[in-house]
Amino acid sequence: MKANSWPPGIFFLLAGLIFLSGCFGLLVTDEEKLPEDPVERAAVLGLRHSYRESTMWEIKEVEVLGVHQISPSKEFIQEHDPQEVFCVCVKYEGRYKVPWATEDRSDWDKSIRNILVMKSRNGHFIALKPSGICPPFCQ
Repeated sequence: MKANSWPPGIFFLLAGLIFLSGCFGLLVTDEEKLPEDPVERAAVLGLRHSYRESTMWEIKEVEVLGVHQISPSKEFIQEHDPQEVFCVCVKYEGRYKVPWATEDRSDWDKSIRNILVMKSRNGHFIALKPSGICPPFCQ
């Protein structure tokens, strides 16, 4: 009885496709590098995520200007049970983008704002939606 085996050409074709998809992925991604500091990284990822939720916006040149540890209210502590809480001042450029347009005509607007980041009890850093703890704009 003969065992089913793939022809050698199929194996090389699949290996080539996997290699090319990896190379194409490296070329397509234009994400800026993330900061090394976990608090800053969580703030940048949170900002990117909030803008990705709206397909009509895009951001670039994200820069962390400062990190300030804060003392949250008792209500916040009861609701989230954080180990630490931070306000992270972030500067970036954003613009309105219409997906069906062939050219982007909107100008890039510079913005500076605070991102609320908490360190959970198990050590994870999480960016949260604005909740009035951090001032909306950096000082």
